[in-house]
Amino acid sequence: MKALGVVVLLLVCAGGAFGREGAAKRQAKALYEEGMKQYRLGDFAQALDAFKQAYLSHPDPTFLFDIGQCYRKLGQPAQAAEAYKNYLRDRPDADNRADIERLIAEEEARARSAAPLAATPAEARPATAAPLPIPPAPSAPPAAPPLPPLSRRRSIGITLTLAGATLAIAGAGLLGYGIVTGRNENGAGTVDERDHLDALSRATTISGGVLLGAGALALVGGIVALTLPARSPARAAIHLDPIVGSSFTGLSLEGSF
Repeated sequence: MKALGVVVLLLVCAGGAFGREGAAKRQAKALYEEGMKQYRLGDFAQALDAFKQAYLSHPDPTFLFDIGQCYRKLGQPAQAAEAYKNYLRDRPDADNRADIERLIAEEEARARSAAPLAATPAEARPATAAPLPIPPAPSAPPAAPPLPPLSRRRSIGITLTLAGATLAIAGAGLLGYGIVTGRNENGAGTVDERDHLDALSRATTISGGVLLGAGALALVGGIVALTLPARSPARAAIHLDPIVGSSFTGLSLEGSF
């Protein structure tokens, strides 16, 4: 009887163990199916969590391969390579061993290429280019320097030229008027009228000749003062002296430039 009791107890324990194992497999299968749904939808993080829970419920090596696939899709090559290695460790005779080893080599290469960037200290990384300083706003162009003052000689030359032109015009007008008046003298009716016209013609002609000569000399002096180069800092001076005689009229010009 005692031996029979022991056998019955063992059968009960074995049945309970088989029952628990069956429940774990069913739970793992449900988690696997959920993970595959998330994987097909592209939600690899949710799929990874479901495959991990499935492996914890029932450590089937197939779940390790699925975990590696999720890590690869999530861009975590080191974790993907480790999951593939664990798969081959638990299933060394896998039919797709060559494909898994190729995946391991690819993910390890990706992990090595990404490692230097992650390991480089922040201060050792090349600094980004500093922004260029904003150039100052262009300043207004400098004002043109003031014109130098006219030299005394040039000032005198301009004055003489203007004055000479004015005198020449006035003299020419008086001279012409005197000539016309002299021609009208012969048509006068009386001797007094002829004497008056003769005196007026002579006075006007003399004044016009004086003014015309003075204007001409002033023009010549102004042109000379403007065109000749300065030779010395001596002060420029012009002297005009009219000369009136009994039978002639003239003008004397003396100057220094």
